[in-house]
Amino acid sequence: MTEAVRLIIWDLDETFWKGTLTEGGIDEDQHFGEVVKELARRGIVSSICSKNDFNAAKDVLERLGIWEYFVFPSINWDTKGPRIREIVEQAQLRAPTILFVDDNPMNLEEAKFMVPDLQVADESILPGLLENPLFKGKPDPDMKRLADYKILEVKNAAKQTIGGNAFDFLRESDITVELNYDVEGNIDRAVELLNRTNQLNYTKNRVSDDIETARQQVRDMIRSYNVHTALVHVRDRFGDYGYVGFFVHVRGAGYNKLEQYCFSCRTLGMFVELWLYRQLGRPEIHIKGEVISDLFDESNPADWISFYNEEKDTATRESAGRGGILLCGGCDLEAVAHYLQPVTERFRLFANTIRHGGELRRAPFNHRCTVGKTRTSRSAGVPTELRLY
Repeated sequence: MTEAVRLIIWDLDETFWKGTLTEGGIDEDQHFGEVVKELARRGIVSSICSKNDFNAAKDVLERLGIWEYFVFPSINWDTKGPRIREIVEQAQLRAPTILFVDDNPMNLEEAKFMVPDLQVADESILPGLLENPLFKGKPDPDMKRLADYKILEVKNAAKQTIGGNAFDFLRESDITVELNYDVEGNIDRAVELLNRTNQLNYTKNRVSDDIETARQQVRDMIRSYNVHTALVHVRDRFGDYGYVGFFVHVRGAGYNKLEQYCFSCRTLGMFVELWLYRQLGRPEIHIKGEVISDLFDESNPADWISFYNEEKDTATRESAGRGGILLCGGCDLEAVAHYLQPVTERFRLFANTIRHGGELRRAPFNHRCTVGKTRTSRSAGVPTELRLY
């Protein structure tokens, strides 16, 4: 075992508890329920893959007060390999961060065959599990991570009920995005996203492991000139995922680039990262390492996401922006325009841009604001485009 564990898949008979449920019964005083609870308080989630009768096993686990601590339980008489693979897919985690524990060597080998990078161990690992540094986790006294996986469980069940393709399900999910610009007030979460995300971290520009140094590094990022930066808050009809993304977007005359762009795997499969990239105007981005979602996939419509509380925002625009807004001046007005565009139906921007040491007057932009849309106008044959975010 070489990588910190984020999910444990438990066998039940002679592993989680002493005895075999269908052959003589079990000793309900000998089980690892308290270990499962402590792991949950460390942000490490537990699942089950057991050959047993589902209702009988569930009854015992409920009687022990431990059933609610498991996610994606797979309890039936089918072979374990494919079921292990299904749990890994449902959890949306990399296999090396998952441990399967079983007293049967054949089951362990079958699991490794089906999921090659999966960590496996027999029951002898369990007595010293909590002292093992790979199970240190991160303090999560409110068991937020477990709650997130419970939401994912409900979503998986709803997906089966709704049927259709994955896009149909996403359109039924009411996914919304809210950008929180108070990064300094939530700076530790920004640090965590920068350093702990991998699968949806496109830039992988890490900060220091020393928390005070890391905080200052984030402050330096967000206080730079022409920076648009925020934490990304995602909700859907199943639950609130909290701050699951962070970006640092620099934009000005002649440059438009993402210096930081990372998301938690909590929203994997929602395509929030793709939708937001388009809202930001498809800026330049240098992708480092492997990621599992393609920002440049134009075949994916990602049309199931909207800004949070959009109806209220629309009402505000209609009441506050009827008179229109006209901005004239240098290119620095683009930063002001970002905040004014969403509150008026009529918007005009006349801005200068520096080119080869001289000022170039841009064509005027005449805009009826629709948040999240792109409008293009022409003046004197010169196209001018403004993307709203």
